[in-house]
Amino acid sequence: MTRDLTRPRQFAFGPFRLFPAQQLLLEGESPVRLGSRARDLLIALLEQAGQVITKEALSARVWPNIVVEEGSLRVHVAALRKALRDGQEGRRYIANVAGRGYSFVGEVVATDEPDPAAHAPPEPTPHFPWHGCSVEQKSQKRCRPDLPNNV
Repeated sequence: MTRDLTRPRQFAFGPFRLFPAQQLLLEGESPVRLGSRARDLLIALLEQAGQVITKEALSARVWPNIVVEEGSLRVHVAALRKALRDGQEGRRYIANVAGRGYSFVGEVVATDEPDPAAHAPPEPTPHFPWHGCSVEQKSQKRCRPDLPNNV
C-alpha cells in the first residue's frame, strides 16, 4: 500500500493531534470520541487551515454524492466544536464566516511524523502460570506455578 506523499501523517493544534489515516484524534495521549462526519469536517478544515471553505464544499467533501441540508453541517460543526471545547479556556479553532462558510483559525502544524502505533510499546505477553511445565507434568498435576523449577 502506498501512502499519499502530499498529505501529512498528522496535524497538531493546541493539545490535539489528528492522525487522518488512522481516523484518530488525541488530546494529549487520550483518544477523543468524534463521529466520522465531524472527523471528516475536521480533516477538511485542517487541510485548508486559515482559508474559508464554503458550506457547499464542506458538504460535498463530507457527504459525497448525497444532498444534505445546511442544518446537518451545522449539527456536525457543533459536535466538533464541543469535542474540541472550542470557545472554552481561550481556545478558538473554528470560525463561521457569515454567509460564506467555515475556517480553521487555530495554529496548525502539519507533520510527516510516523503514526502513533509506530512508537507504541509492544503488547504485553499474557501471563501463563504453567509456563515451563511439560504436558506430562500438567496432566499428572505435578506442575504447580508456585513451585520453583516446576517439579
